[in-house]
Amino acid sequence: MDNSASPYKISPTQLRELYQHVWYHNLKIPLFYSMLVGCGYVAWNTSSPFVEWAMYGAMGYLWMSIVTFMHDCTHSVLFKARWKNWAFGIFSTLPIIITFISFKEDHLEHHRYNRTTKDPDAFTMGKRTAADFLLFYSYVLIGGVLTILQFLLLYPVQKFRGEKLVIHCAELALRVVVYTGLVLWTMELGVLDHFLKLWLIPGYIFSLLNSMRFIAEHYDTPWEAGQLEGTRTIVS
Repeated sequence: MDNSASPYKISPTQLRELYQHVWYHNLKIPLFYSMLVGCGYVAWNTSSPFVEWAMYGAMGYLWMSIVTFMHDCTHSVLFKARWKNWAFGIFSTLPIIITFISFKEDHLEHHRYNRTTKDPDAFTMGKRTAADFLLFYSYVLIGGVLTILQFLLLYPVQKFRGEKLVIHCAELALRVVVYTGLVLWTMELGVLDHFLKLWLIPGYIFSLLNSMRFIAEHYDTPWEAGQLEGTRTIVS
């Protein structure tokens, strides 16, 4: 029997040997959070608008790294222990509003049904009609709002039942408590405007950068070509 056309398969045992989790790789997590806090401190205290906005831009870019760590948690590979991936995933998504379980389930479904009609991110394939072009690139400007709407409401309403819905609602309740507490506290201190700028401006810059990344990495990927071929292209 000729198996020359069959793709080479790596056994689960070989894969486990290739994946060696080492603790010191995760030292980058406190490093990036330290840079994020440092930029926030400078933005809060500087009297220069140029420096302030430079720090906002840097913070937005650094959030790309934090969300990359969170992405690894959705695949349960950032930490060896499953609960640590959940804990960090929930913690890291607090400032960006979306719930971790919603992103996790949507993202895993994207991999499972990559570039098919069941892919929740299928719209990014783009057929290059005028309407597709408009939707594709307007996502850069309003991607943050669409993402929040998708992960807070649309996807959970469509997909979540039972335990997943309970977890999603618990994450939402946690956000209400944290956001309300921070707003009331900063109002009491008379620094609410500083707090909102430090939170929302880098958040919007992050949404712009993340939307551009999202579009670029999925640009012109083939439709219904399998989970690997439909993931990335040389163009993207």
